[in-house]
Amino acid sequence: MADMVLEDLVIETTETTGAGTYDLGGPVEPYRGIVAAIGDGKQAPFLVTDGVGGMEALMGTVTDAAPDTLSRDIILWSTNAGAAVSWGTGIKHVRLYWPAYLHAARYRDVRTLAANKAVAMADQGVLYLLDAAAADRAFTLPAGSGLPPGFTAACMKIGSGNKVEVKTTGGDTLNGIAPISNVVWTLRQTYEQIDVAWDGSGWKLIGQVVPHITPTQGFASAFYA
Repeated sequence: MADMVLEDLVIETTETTGAGTYDLGGPVEPYRGIVAAIGDGKQAPFLVTDGVGGMEALMGTVTDAAPDTLSRDIILWSTNAGAAVSWGTGIKHVRLYWPAYLHAARYRDVRTLAANKAVAMADQGVLYLLDAAAADRAFTLPAGSGLPPGFTAACMKIGSGNKVEVKTTGGDTLNGIAPISNVVWTLRQTYEQIDVAWDGSGWKLIGQVVPHITPTQGFASAFYA
């Protein structure tokens, strides 16, 4: 799992064609280059545009090389029906881009994980993107008895197919509803998200993101605290 970082004023060019890894062509003045801004091996969300209507938003990992490269780890949305754009010739611009549905101000970090996640005290303020492409995943909340009131946890399902089950420990409830086989919520749609907080007696739903039918239609978000 690559570390995810964000920086301002970062735009590079690329003349990559097709739907493979991007070769980066250097920063657009007066902006900074990607490797210089966030470092080698870092993952971040990017927006690629060609200036004539083609767009692709993705999670990608940058590599310091000759030339620097940007992998297409996850396509978030695109003008190619949500799939990777097969670019033609010409200059494209690659910029760091924070999708609205990730609500950057709410989280101190965003981490991608292709595995189950058992939430710990150190995960306060972290949004986990659980990749369910290969299998169902579980996002297990800690026992509330050991938590301070106000502790928050957040999870988004990424990867098509399968599901992410949100589970509690020790019979803890969510919005007063008891778990069934420890499960209190199920994320079934790609990019569906849930945010919860411990209020001292149970878990409360404080935020939710539900995608529309297709990646190009956007997202419906609601945050309650």
